[in-house]
Amino acid sequence: MLSFVRKITNALSYHARVFCLGLFIFMISINAFAQTEDLNILNGKLAKATTPGERFAVMYHISVYYKNTGKLDSMLTYVTRLLDIAHELNDDSLLVMTYNDLGNALEFKSDYPVALEFYLKALRLAENKMSAKMIQPMYNNIGLIYMDLGNYKECLNYLKKSLKYLPEAAKESAEFPVIIYENLAETYLALDNIDSALYYIRLSYDLDLKINDNYSRSNILYDLGLVYEKLGKPELAVSYYKQSIAFSDSTGDLFHLADATKYYAQFLLKQSDYANAKKIALQGFNAGKKSDYKAAVIDASEILEKSYTGLHQKDSAYYYGTIKNNYRDSVFNETKVNQLQDMTFKEQVHEADLQQAEEKYKYRTRLYFLLGGLSVVLLLAVILLRNNRQKQKAYTLLKNQKQEIDLQKLNLEKAIAELKSTQAQLIQSEKMASLGELTAGIAHEIQNPLNFVNNFSEVSVEVLNELKEGPLKKLAEPEKKEAEEMLENLTGNLAKITRHGKRADSIVKGMLQHSRINAGVKKPTDLNLLIEEYLRLSFNNQRMTDKSFDATVEKKFDKDIHQVSIVPEDIGRVLLNLFSNAFYSVKEKKKIGGDAYQPVISVSTSRSGDGNEKNGTVEITIKDNGTGIPEKILDKIFQPFFTTKPAGQGTGLGLSLSYDIITKEHNGKLKVETKDNEFTAFTIQIPG
Repeated sequence: MLSFVRKITNALSYHARVFCLGLFIFMISINAFAQTEDLNILNGKLAKATTPGERFAVMYHISVYYKNTGKLDSMLTYVTRLLDIAHELNDDSLLVMTYNDLGNALEFKSDYPVALEFYLKALRLAENKMSAKMIQPMYNNIGLIYMDLGNYKECLNYLKKSLKYLPEAAKESAEFPVIIYENLAETYLALDNIDSALYYIRLSYDLDLKINDNYSRSNILYDLGLVYEKLGKPELAVSYYKQSIAFSDSTGDLFHLADATKYYAQFLLKQSDYANAKKIALQGFNAGKKSDYKAAVIDASEILEKSYTGLHQKDSAYYYGTIKNNYRDSVFNETKVNQLQDMTFKEQVHEADLQQAEEKYKYRTRLYFLLGGLSVVLLLAVILLRNNRQKQKAYTLLKNQKQEIDLQKLNLEKAIAELKSTQAQLIQSEKMASLGELTAGIAHEIQNPLNFVNNFSEVSVEVLNELKEGPLKKLAEPEKKEAEEMLENLTGNLAKITRHGKRADSIVKGMLQHSRINAGVKKPTDLNLLIEEYLRLSFNNQRMTDKSFDATVEKKFDKDIHQVSIVPEDIGRVLLNLFSNAFYSVKEKKKIGGDAYQPVISVSTSRSGDGNEKNGTVEITIKDNGTGIPEKILDKIFQPFFTTKPAGQGTGLGLSLSYDIITKEHNGKLKVETKDNEFTAFTIQIPG
């Protein structure tokens, strides 16, 4: 099982990016590279490499070559040189990869304390980068250290941490699930949880066949043999053991061959088939010696000692028993055991600190959320009370104004025809002023609690996601399913709160803009150029939101119109609103008319009056052949908050704001002509 750690190296190196101070990226599949190029070709490429990034890429392939051929000392030499380059490039991704490979090689050499030290260094860097594809393999590797030491509970603890990051890591490579599922199967097997072991090894096997990952095949095959041996099916177990040995032998993989022969030899030993057990164990012993795989040498020596004892060959049994003891003393001496215990204790303290910090953060988040919710409720209550009072005052004011106007109508019947238009405009202005004061007060009061609603709804979604990925997974299956349904409902509710909160935020901003008092500064402006600019801007916005949108735009500008004294920003806002309404109208009609209907927007400018810029009037007409405006609502379109668009697509402030800009700031007029389902034409008249 120890050899499965090498798979992590391949998966990680496949995805890590080699940053060479702005030059270029080196990364291809390590397995494919090592299998298709021999050492001479690689050394030739190394001689031609000029940059640190190029040297790193080629030397990494050389280290993999030595690993695959069982030459760990040569591999360590190159990985040490890679570490120097990674420090030179100051690239955390390369350091994670190199620390991992150092731990990889040292674990094969059974130097577990130093291997664990390098794995932990790699994990800390991966945590700083918050990279799931790096964190997930590191937890897996650390778990396998404890598996090799026989501490399966601690191994399972780290494998479960690795499993937490698997969904994100699996997006980078399908190899990650194969690895973690196989390791979980072997761990559960050691803990006599056969059902879980069978479940995970089948997952790993099916996925391995799907992606054709030959490197993992040997491990999965002998694990299947172990599972079926536990289930009392020796024929199946032997079949899988033999397939695993044959596969490793055919690929020349000494590490996996040593592992595969160990499990088959142990099976034969249990059957008292000492001759075949000795034969298979010798194959594993030679593979372990050749690759300097010390743990495999210890296991094979122990099997050979028992096999020769069963064959009554005491001298050979004593010989392999001595080899076993010598290797075991070098691997598990008191100094190394103490080092491992010390490192394990420090890591447990570190994990406890992280868990405590996470719990504190969750507690503070929940507390802030509850306090924020209470504040929102109180603020909304105050706002509603003030809103009700202001509405009553506004109603009384409007009622008094109406009574005054009715009285004036009785006294001025003869002049009513001439003053009717002026009077209607005055009433509209008064309404706008009153509503402006009202909306400004409401908007300012709503803004803060609305921000609380939006912010805390987003934070709540994040908390629910953390709950799904954390404590929820520890629940039993019935409780977990019920909790998931409740969390899905909560998540859906929060999404609706966020959507409607953002809509309310846009309405509030429109209210504030509608009620502003200070006007901009008027300055001479090329009106035709201003119209051209905002027409292009509005059309591009439509194309960005709907790439299929298209319309014919007709322009007819009076070239004699030059500089007009206006507030360009405000006039631009009016133009943008009218253009947007026109494009919206033709888009809606296109949905009904289909290909037979051709949208057309026409824009024209002209000057009326005596031709004198001081006495004349400039007109801007924007016409579309869209849906038109029904006659029954024509007198309402300039009222604040009145809109013909569906809920969520309009605030009803655009035309009201445009009306104020034209009539109040520029002493002009804004008129509309329309016919339902045929056309709409807005005409702006301003002094110029």
